[in-house]
Amino acid sequence: MRYLRLTVLCAATMTAQCTGNRENRNLLNYDDKGRQLLTMNELTRDGERWQAPVIVKNAPDSVAIGDEFRATIYLDNPDIRILEAYFDCTYVDNASVDTATFELSGCSKKLLVRNDSVQIGLHSSEIGEHEFPEITLLTMDRQRVLRTLNYTFSYKIIKP
Repeated sequence: MRYLRLTVLCAATMTAQCTGNRENRNLLNYDDKGRQLLTMNELTRDGERWQAPVIVKNAPDSVAIGDEFRATIYLDNPDIRILEAYFDCTYVDNASVDTATFELSGCSKKLLVRNDSVQIGLHSSEIGEHEFPEITLLTMDRQRVLRTLNYTFSYKIIKP
């Protein structure tokens, strides 16, 4: 009888510990300079699979040569904010982000972000189909987890 009580007590303790660990698990990692490592792009803070938002582009398919091409890029999930948008980034081992300035390692060229939307305006003097350079969006969700999403799009410049 004493053995049975001890076994039940041990099993209950282990169950409570496992449940507690799962609830308190936090997979965010930081480097020695306090920068968040970008290892959470596919996971939630507690290790579950993260559902990435849909990136939406509001822009015409084509624009006449000499006219300004304008595009607005935003996310379909209002719980996820766009903090910064970069282009022309270089690959970096162990990519990280400064949690105070939102500077992303390997990226230096920024696009304008206003009201959780990326604003792009450009003039092209070449007729034809063009591809915008890959954009790296730095996002933050309600749990303050920083992630990156990559996006590109094509557009046409036509004769007036």
